[in-house]
Amino acid sequence: MAKIFQLTNKIRVILEFMPHFKTVTTGVWIRAGSVNETKKTNGLAHMLEHMIFQGTTTRSAKEICAITAQIGDDLNAYTSEEYTAYYSTTITQDLPVLLELLSDMLFHPKFGTQEIRKEKKVILEEIDMYEDSPEDLVHELLQKKIFGSHPLGFSISGTKERVKQFQREDLFEFWDTYYVPERMVISIAGAFCEEETLTKLEQLFGKEKIKKNTTKFSEEKIPSPILRQSICLRKKDMEQLHINLAVPAIHAGHKDRFLFSVVNSVLGGSNHSRLFQKVREELGLAYSIYSYGNSFSNVGLWHIDSTVNPSKGAYCLQIILDIIHNLSKNGLTKEELEMHKRQIMIETMLNDEGTKARMSKQVSNLFTYGKVIPLKEWLDDLEKVTLSQVNEFAASYLKLNQLSLCLIGPKGQIDGLEKLKRQFKKWTNIS
Repeated sequence: MAKIFQLTNKIRVILEFMPHFKTVTTGVWIRAGSVNETKKTNGLAHMLEHMIFQGTTTRSAKEICAITAQIGDDLNAYTSEEYTAYYSTTITQDLPVLLELLSDMLFHPKFGTQEIRKEKKVILEEIDMYEDSPEDLVHELLQKKIFGSHPLGFSISGTKERVKQFQREDLFEFWDTYYVPERMVISIAGAFCEEETLTKLEQLFGKEKIKKNTTKFSEEKIPSPILRQSICLRKKDMEQLHINLAVPAIHAGHKDRFLFSVVNSVLGGSNHSRLFQKVREELGLAYSIYSYGNSFSNVGLWHIDSTVNPSKGAYCLQIILDIIHNLSKNGLTKEELEMHKRQIMIETMLNDEGTKARMSKQVSNLFTYGKVIPLKEWLDDLEKVTLSQVNEFAASYLKLNQLSLCLIGPKGQIDGLEKLKRQFKKWTNIS
């Protein structure tokens, strides 16, 4: 059972003791990401995440690497639209070492000029890497078109031009504004002593003062975006056609999240989904096809992604639209409902086995719902889902006339891609 505590400076702490493990996973999450940026500062949250590893006022980047190697070499981080997370798994006896290191990195970064110049080069390479990944790029381009000028439409890594312009002062300003106790949650799952760990956390994290000059940002409200139905196309030197569709869906923590899980599993969220069985198994049109949700605090999108031969693009897209229309109009069968509920339950229980998954789930629950949701409660709520509920949900959200589309395909197929855009407009009645 996970327990929630609060340090003297308002940092929230989630502790879940898992006695049968010999390891422990720790995560420090900050409620700050690309959604907290402007066009001028886009990419700053991601660059700050990189720079946290590049030395503190008392340790060099090399010394940080040496310590992480000694405790398992498993210290990592990521930046998303709404959060930045730093996490690591180590053996129980090395937990105090990990906590001290994380505290030093997060509260005493150096942001050295030489390290900034070096890390900019690394980030520019990372941007190129994502540009060369059509599966990532097609999702990002479509999200950018749908969200428009809203920060949710920003690239998390920013643009090369912006990254090159960032200065040391920019990093300190963002860090001073958002890396504050009231925006932090520490989550620990695994084998550890609760009393000793809380004492250590208070010593290392609880002493950090709340910055009065940034209190207003702790309650910052990001306005909801206005979603724009869109079609976009990108030509690249490649062989296959990458298709990504999206329709407006539920936000994170929505009361219908269990309905979404079931309908998404039926649509394309599993190997027994309608999309996978028809497009890949029956017709052999694509190696990869799946659906997924992308939910934020106040908005969500429902995506379908597929990779096909350009000559089969129109046929594959038409099949996808037919499956969406049929599911929206006719709903699920009773057999599908029970099968996919059981599949989701088993997947959830399997995913709940590890310390890293448990750490991540608990802090995500706290940010989203303001509490930790026990596994049994989650499974009980899923079990209550009825056929009429999921069919009503499918009819409400799976609407062809609200679909957006992004295509990334070979340069030599541009005429075919333009034709496919026109066909999609006709099929979905987009003006």
